[in-house]
Amino acid sequence: PNQMIWVAPQGDYEVHPFFSALKPCAKPVNEESDRIEVSVEYGPLDVSGYKNPAGDELTLVLINPSDSRREIAVNVAGGASVQSLSAFQSQSGSFYEHIGAQTSVDALALPSSSITTISIEL
Repeated sequence: PNQMIWVAPQGDYEVHPFFSALKPCAKPVNEESDRIEVSVEYGPLDVSGYKNPAGDELTLVLINPSDSRREIAVNVAGGASVQSLSAFQSQSGSFYEHIGAQTSVDALALPSSSITTISIEL
């Protein structure tokens, strides 16, 4: 099933594997974060973005559902410059693996059928 958690009318529930794969990817997002608008030039790519209350950190969660690897570049609106970037990826057989701290957001590879979490310090 495509659901993360299935809940029956009687209250019984079942947690599906996709939930376990996605849960660590949202780890950098705290309850005080605000959701931000994120646009994608080329699909298919599912993206959600969050900003911390101080406005100096962004978190992007990117899901590449396709069978093809994607290369992306991250551009921050408003002229803010990226001080650092840290990324983690989950894919078949490898969950929430650190893929490195970087200062460039010009090219980041998203493997097929993967979830990538990017933490950006502005």
